[in-house]
Amino acid sequence: MSTNERVDAIGRTTAISRILSLAVPAIVLVSALVAIIAAPNAYSLAALIAAAVTSGGFALFFPRIFAKREKPWFVPFRIFSGYYAALLYFEYALERVAFAAASKLNPVLATILFAGALVLVATAAADWLLISGTEFRDFIGVPREEKGKKKHGFWFQVFDTIHAFIQAALIVIVINIFVFQIFQVPSESMVSSFMINDRPLVLKFTNGPKVPISDIKLPSLRSPRRGDVVVFRNPRYPRTEQSEFKRFCSQLVYMVTFSLVNLDKYNADGETKADPLVKRVVGVPGEKIMMIDDKVYVKGKGEASFRQLTEDAERWSQVDVEALSAAALAKVRAVPITAEARIVLKKWDGKKAAETLDSLGTSLDKGWADFAAAASGSRGAAARAVFERSILPDFYPDHASTLKQRRIDLVTYGNKNIFQDVRIYGDELLYLYDAISNPEAMGELKSYVLGWKTAPVPADDPYAENTRKASLFFKRNLLSLFARDLELVAANTTVQKILLDPKRNELIGEKKELIEYLFPYYDMRNFPITPAARDEYITPNHYFVMGDNRYNSLDFRYASDYRPAPFDTTDPWSLYYLTNLDPKAIDGDNIEGIAVVRLWPFTRFGSISHAKQ
Repeated sequence: MSTNERVDAIGRTTAISRILSLAVPAIVLVSALVAIIAAPNAYSLAALIAAAVTSGGFALFFPRIFAKREKPWFVPFRIFSGYYAALLYFEYALERVAFAAASKLNPVLATILFAGALVLVATAAADWLLISGTEFRDFIGVPREEKGKKKHGFWFQVFDTIHAFIQAALIVIVINIFVFQIFQVPSESMVSSFMINDRPLVLKFTNGPKVPISDIKLPSLRSPRRGDVVVFRNPRYPRTEQSEFKRFCSQLVYMVTFSLVNLDKYNADGETKADPLVKRVVGVPGEKIMMIDDKVYVKGKGEASFRQLTEDAERWSQVDVEALSAAALAKVRAVPITAEARIVLKKWDGKKAAETLDSLGTSLDKGWADFAAAASGSRGAAARAVFERSILPDFYPDHASTLKQRRIDLVTYGNKNIFQDVRIYGDELLYLYDAISNPEAMGELKSYVLGWKTAPVPADDPYAENTRKASLFFKRNLLSLFARDLELVAANTTVQKILLDPKRNELIGEKKELIEYLFPYYDMRNFPITPAARDEYITPNHYFVMGDNRYNSLDFRYASDYRPAPFDTTDPWSLYYLTNLDPKAIDGDNIEGIAVVRLWPFTRFGSISHAKQ
């Protein structure tokens, strides 16, 4: 290149850089002024301050670089210009959040803001490239051989180290957002695939990462598949522009402080946020899904019936943590179910399998006929006399007010009659007296025991049939217990001897097993057909996810809060209990990536297998 051509190149470069260094800060400052006028709040004020500071930075550098060509100012100016592109995006984010906080952000404005930010960021980046080029260095008079070779003082070295560190942090943040990220597993919901504090490598680019503080999502390379372990945003926390901005800033601070400071660790109530979550994809779009006694079943569109998802039972779900290898079990902090409890579950699973609804119905019909005949005859009269002479005065002196309050409580719990209240267990004698002395209560008991026959379970709903059987076991147990207590009380047996009666204690033992079987374990190993509507299936870009450790995973089988509800939703006279069961699929837009490799601890380093350990 000739000398004249070189001079021309230098002139063009400096002219363009001069224009850009004036125009971009001016545009940003005007934009911030418009934002604070249109949406006056803390965010727009912060945007204005940021724009003023960065514009002030250019005002400081401009005369020293373009007019006086002072060489000592070149390196700081080049570094400042490089950071300015990142600062521009931060200022855009503040303006977007400002408009959202003022309820003035709409799709058109969001698009304009984002497009403007992209143009300005690209322009600032181009300016930085010009400033970093040899023509601009020649314009300032900085010799090329000075680059990286000249020895500098202590404070310059400190500044250069900080600069290098911030550059590295920004690069890592970009990689974390768009390429991959290392997450820390916060709970034991994925035992044995992950233990607490395991660190999996999660691929982001395959799932189409979202550009921060925008509505832009990059194209997805592939959709999540059944068996994938995914990391996703917890949809239970509402997403607003303000919360997204806070999360974005938190990621920056978290990275710069070597994971020491997490600004987004707590929710509005001061509790540690369960976000993000790590779970396994079990149900995919186009399916219905349910779980019965630890077994997952799915049915796709066009399929006549549900089929068991055998790969879940064989490869993923961990329903018996105590069965893990000794090495794996040593890393588990909490075993969610003991071997003794598993024996109870297996026992009653077997009882359900051995019974049909018809056989249970026949048993309840006979049991009710025998009990009603005894209660209305001489045995009932004798029992009432014993109750009123000794049992009520000694053990239930306030029985009338107690029963009255229990009936008032029915309104809160939604029960139709007093025998649907799970609190009946422990006060069986009191409720027996109510039934044999009060015709209304006797009618309530009959409805509780036999009313389910008016509402048969749907023929194509295995979950409903399974739940109905479990519910009828409860009804039969209570009826049998009442019949035995009636017999004992009528024979003038003392309460002390009643409590020691072997046959009664056998029924009490059965009752305790049933309570353990149903509460809390039933909801941990069962959930109804999801989606519930006959013609509905998991919609596109939605996935049903669960933790492998099924008895210790607060996933999307559950809602956040407990509520009173009928145990058998198809029975108008069902037992009521507290539940938070509310299964639903999650939106795929919440999924941040797919875990592929376990990086830490080194003793468990390796690819994430789709099989149990």
